[in-house]
Amino acid sequence: MLAPILPDAKSRAAPDPIRGLALTMRSRVKSGTGTPQPQNLNTAFTLPPRAVLTPPCPASGSDVLPTHRRRDADTPKRHKITHERLIRPIRAQPTARTPTERCFTPPMRYHPDMRHFILALLLAAPVSAQEIETDLELVLLADASGSIDADELLFQRQSYATAITDPAVVSAIENTLYGSIAVTYVEWAATQATVVDWTLIADMESATAFADALIGPPRQASGRNAIGAALLYGKDQIESNNINGFRRVIDFSGDTMANSFGPPITVARDQVVAAGITINALPILRNTQWQTDDLPAAYEANIIGGPNAFVMPARSGPEFTDAVRRKLILEIAGTTPQSDYASLLLQTLQISQ
Repeated sequence: MLAPILPDAKSRAAPDPIRGLALTMRSRVKSGTGTPQPQNLNTAFTLPPRAVLTPPCPASGSDVLPTHRRRDADTPKRHKITHERLIRPIRAQPTARTPTERCFTPPMRYHPDMRHFILALLLAAPVSAQEIETDLELVLLADASGSIDADELLFQRQSYATAITDPAVVSAIENTLYGSIAVTYVEWAATQATVVDWTLIADMESATAFADALIGPPRQASGRNAIGAALLYGKDQIESNNINGFRRVIDFSGDTMANSFGPPITVARDQVVAAGITINALPILRNTQWQTDDLPAAYEANIIGGPNAFVMPARSGPEFTDAVRRKLILEIAGTTPQSDYASLLLQTLQISQ
């Protein structure tokens, strides 16, 4: 048993509690020869249970515990136990780890308000920065060139508004893989204009909101025909949004094959198809001398492209509204008018072809 070291006369006259505690601890770590060994402080004494400090895990590939302070090679060792080393005895000197020793990694703790702060940051992120998953990205590319007067332009918008809110169309949307589609309405001429921006439609309420937004805006696209530029504009609308659609489709409608401005139609079509976008076409048939006799065939040869691409001709008037509705159902379902599934689908939804 080690004998306690008595304080000298000076310390007896002016007792120092910290120095006395240090001297007492120092007496416990002395060896039989009286040589102090501060490197063995971990095993020389035991702290109270609530103050026991377990050495942290070393870095990967290291078998030496970290030290509290680095000591230069020229700095002599200090055997005197200071107040700091008394509080942190395990960090006084590097200690080699034996195979039987276990290390302790202290758990990471956060302030109680930190979780609320992180949650607030997530909720404050703009919606546009979050990618939206949906079944279909659909660009409705409607003709607004000089051959379409104001009444016809309004009728086209009303036809699309009526079709998108048809119960059969909404039912087709609800039965998709994701239960929703993303739609934008664009009018084309020599220029292009987005009438209704990207809208996620998943039920009758969202479909009605899209239809209401379609009727109000004034005419913006004007001039002659630029079909190639219109197709590329539709491609840019798909590639620049924050939507990740399982399928991507441009629904093109027009009453001509004229292309007075912009890139050639077939060149633009090939670029769109190469981007993984399908182009469907709705040629509007008129009883006029200037219209091409076989406009549907011209659209099939020069405009449509991609998986399940098809042409669905329609005459202006009530037939146009019904054609838009049937075309939307087939595009939402991802099929073509010639397939058996399309026939069964249209019959089930009571849509006459």
